[in-house]
Amino acid sequence: MDERIKKQIRLVLGDDNEGILAKLDMGEPLSQEDLQLIRDANKIHVNEATNLNGRQEEAVSLENWLEQRMELSMDEAMKVLEQWLDRDPKTPALVYRALHTLWEEATPW
Repeated sequence: MDERIKKQIRLVLGDDNEGILAKLDMGEPLSQEDLQLIRDANKIHVNEATNLNGRQEEAVSLENWLEQRMELSMDEAMKVLEQWLDRDPKTPALVYRALHTLWEEATPW
């Protein structure tokens, strides 16, 4: 893991979660619960528009790193796909129908 990422995790957690900090020190993999706790703590720094302590850039880097490691539920995956598809006004309706079909297939009722 990149030292900048470790430094930002330590900054956002402070002394609040010794378990995650111990995992970082020992090089152990972080669980999805650990990643979610880090993400929640990091949101304050990501949303800090004034960049008060010069930490917003590091917080955004950490957020991008977390996005690559967080698992997505079926709902979250569909929302991500729909948001990206909605950015292009030329996305055909067939694409949305295909997503809906996949959603129905993957969701047991």
